[in-house]
Amino acid sequence: MAEDIASQPDILSAVAYRLANDPRLPAWAHAREHLAGNPSTPGPLLEQLAQDPDPDVRLQTASNPSTPLPALHQFVVSDNDRARWTVASNPSLPAADLELLSHCPDHDVLWRVARHPHTPVPVLERMAGDPKLSLVARTVLARRPEIGQATLLRLAADPHWEVRQEVARNDNTGTAVLDLLAQDRNDDVQFHVSQHPHTSGPALATLSRAVNMNVLFHVARHPNTPPEVLTELLRDRNTVIASAAADNPNLPAHILAMWQLANQ
Repeated sequence: MAEDIASQPDILSAVAYRLANDPRLPAWAHAREHLAGNPSTPGPLLEQLAQDPDPDVRLQTASNPSTPLPALHQFVVSDNDRARWTVASNPSLPAADLELLSHCPDHDVLWRVARHPHTPVPVLERMAGDPKLSLVARTVLARRPEIGQATLLRLAADPHWEVRQEVARNDNTGTAVLDLLAQDRNDDVQFHVSQHPHTSGPALATLSRAVNMNVLFHVARHPNTPPEVLTELLRDRNTVIASAAADNPNLPAHILAMWQLANQ
């Protein structure tokens, strides 16, 4: 019954309180653990289970989105690493507690804060400027659509290509950042810049000098690719790239006609 979130709240509450207060606590730890993780468990009981002597019961309470905020806060200020890891992923955790956790030195806490939907944008941007932030956390931050262009520009200069790639994949990344990333030597970064809708004509011209065939194909298809770049791509020995350039509506009609005539 403890696992069944469809249980009647009054029945669940009666069973829960009995289990939580049973003197044979170790024998009932497994049942209490399920109660602690059940979103239907009443708030007062979850507050009680947050103080349970069994650490697994407490962790289930820390992960439960129905746990009252004061109880969640106790996990935030705890010196227990596992408790902070767990509560940092709780979808009900408020912004104020996420801000507190963002100052934690534990990398496993920080990447969870970086991905949490309630973390305030100023906190995300401050974290992005931390030179000690882990690669995982920086990669997560680079995916966040809320962060501003200045922060994305900083992440676009990251020494790790995984971070730069995520900036190139971010729908919010602007033209100026993509202009910088178009000069990146990493094929994966170039590939995502070549497909981004905000990539400028000059950036696509830069990418047209890439050696990766997949990058060139997407440059040939991009709606912002300049006519002179498409004209050059028509001469590519790879017929797939040349055909993509021929299909691009930015290609001047007279250039297309000459190409078609030459390839009859």
